[in-house]
Amino acid sequence: MTGASSGIGRATAIAFGKAGASVVIVARRAEKGEESVHLVDGVTRVGKGLPERSLPT
Repeated sequence: MTGASSGIGRATAIAFGKAGASVVIVARRAEKGEESVHLVDGVTRVGKGLPERSLPT
């Protein structure tokens, strides 16, 4: 889910997690993305954060 680090994107990621979906979080700000990963992990039975990856520019 893009934009999952805050606002509507974060709320949507959490709602999908509660509904049992597998959620992939993509965020420009690593620290905010990690916060969202922990929030989604808190409402799902299975979840894991992946290490930050730098994309070529």
